[in-house]
Order: sequence, then C-alpha cells, then structure tokens
Amino acid sequence: MIRKTPANPGAEHHRYCFGQFILDVDRGTLLKGDSDIPLRPKCFEVLKYLIERHGILVTKDELMKAVWPNLCVTGGSLTQCLIKIRQALGDTRKEVVRTIPRRGYLFDVPVTIYQPDNNADSIAIEGDLVVGQRPSRWSKFVAAMLALAIAAIWWQVESNHLIPVTKGKPVPPLSIAILAFEDLSTEQDLGFFAEGVSEEVLNQLAQTPELHVISRTSSFVFKGQNLGVEEIAGILHVAYILEGSVRREGNRIRVAVQLVNGADSGHLWSQTYDYTLDNVLSVQRDIADLVAIVLTEKLLGGEGGINEIEVSQESQ
Repeated sequence: MIRKTPANPGAEHHRYCFGQFILDVDRGTLLKGDSDIPLRPKCFEVLKYLIERHGILVTKDELMKAVWPNLCVTGGSLTQCLIKIRQALGDTRKEVVRTIPRRGYLFDVPVTIYQPDNNADSIAIEGDLVVGQRPSRWSKFVAAMLALAIAAIWWQVESNHLIPVTKGKPVPPLSIAILAFEDLSTEQDLGFFAEGVSEEVLNQLAQTPELHVISRTSSFVFKGQNLGVEEIAGILHVAYILEGSVRREGNRIRVAVQLVNGADSGHLWSQTYDYTLDNVLSVQRDIADLVAIVLTEKLLGGEGGINEIEVSQESQ
C-alpha cells in the first residue's frame, strides 16, 4: 500500500519515494540521491501513473488512454516508454515495472508519499529497491555537445549557394538533420505550428548525447528550397534526414513524419499523428516526444528493434 507521511496543513509539494529513488511530481523530475535522472515527458507520465497505482494491475488500454488521451498511437510508443523507464531505474530483470502477459503492467515495489514536515524528517521508505547504477552522463557530454554545435556550421554562403566545407570527410553514422515541417493545409496558416513541431523534435533529440543533431539554424535554412534529400544530406554532412508535413481538416490536424537515408533517399520509417487543436503547445510537445522516442530507438538500437518491439507489445 501507499502510505502517506504526516505533513503540515497546506503543504502541497509531495514526492513518491521508492528504494533509492524519488519521483518529484511538482518539479517533473526523477531523482536518485542528488542526481537528476533524465526522463522524457511521456515516460515521466507513464511512470507516475504506474506509481500512483502501486500494487495494482494497470491494463495497456488504461495506461495509453491516460497518457495519450487525444492521440491514436501504436503499442510501440508505450513500449518505448517502458524501456526508457526500466533503463532509468536499472530494472534489467523487469522486477520493478512488471509486465503481466496479456493483462497489463504492475509497479511492484513499496512506495511512500513524502510531504515536507517542519517538525520531523518525514521521508519514509518501505522496503528496498535493488537496481543497477545508472550514473548521469550529461555533465560528461557538455563539452562534446558544444563542440558539435560549433561543428554544425559546415558551409559557407557564396553567390547565394550553400557550399559544403566537409567534403571528403566520412559522414558521422549517428548524425541527423530535422528539416522544417511543411504546411500542406489549404489555408496555409499552420506554418508556425509546423515549424514548432519540428523544432520540438530537434530539441528532444539533441538531449541524446550519442546522436549528432544538426542545429536549427543550419537545417531550417532549406525551408522552401527545391533540393533533394541526398543533396541536403550532403551539404549538412549527415546520415539521416527527418522531414514532415502538417495538414488540417476543421479542428483536426494530421502530422506526418518520415525518416530518410541521406545516402540514397531510402525510406526507413514513417508515422502519422492525429490530434485536435485544443492546445497547440501541448500537441507540439506530445508529437515531438513520440517521434523522439522512436527515432532514438531506431538509430541507437533497442530491445529487439522497433518492429519487433511493436509486435511483441501488441501480442500481449
């Protein structure tokens, strides 16, 4: 059971404590000691939902409706989140977040709600959660990310033509450029929304140190230019290109994205996302989070690969 520790009247800030971890709901962070363990927004929401129902079986449909209420997504999106959560917790044996075949999921460790108490230390942790160490790597990659940002400026402008300055050098295998998404709506009034989605995706992917993500300033310059994927990839010196489009019908929008091989324009992955335009910023964040999760697993590799993950999840 979840046990609530004493708290001062009116104390709103609370955290879920389990083993060595604290899920700070108000700040949107997962903590282990003094370290902040990165989790994308949707992964955080999945973990929060499971923790709040600690010890209770949660079905796949219930979890997806709670986290993606206005979007039709495949089971693979949920599976990607579970993979990231287990990695963050060091739950390699899947004993913390358990999968109950054909039924759902169970957060199976003791949880305590912590709320500040001026009179006593009110943190109480029931039981032990033994998980592997996952030290934060963000500080180690600050210098590297700065170097990548500088290296992204790889061409010169001469007579209004983009001239690559990395010709002859090998293309980084884990490099990608996110192009500004196209507004294909009849009214042509979704330009800011389309660009916002692509920028959110870029920002999400840039948080993955293993990926070399070209900056917005460099990749968005191709908006409106009649250049092929291979030509753009050659100029930016990247292995992959992500492009997308936005259409609207009434109050509903459809965002289509596709990952393309920069060497031969080969189609590698695509997906469409349907939303209502109730909250533009929320929609942009949700779509970006979904795309970033899939692309990270697609490019870096995951538990069985994207296709196999989706099949195994759907069969439960």
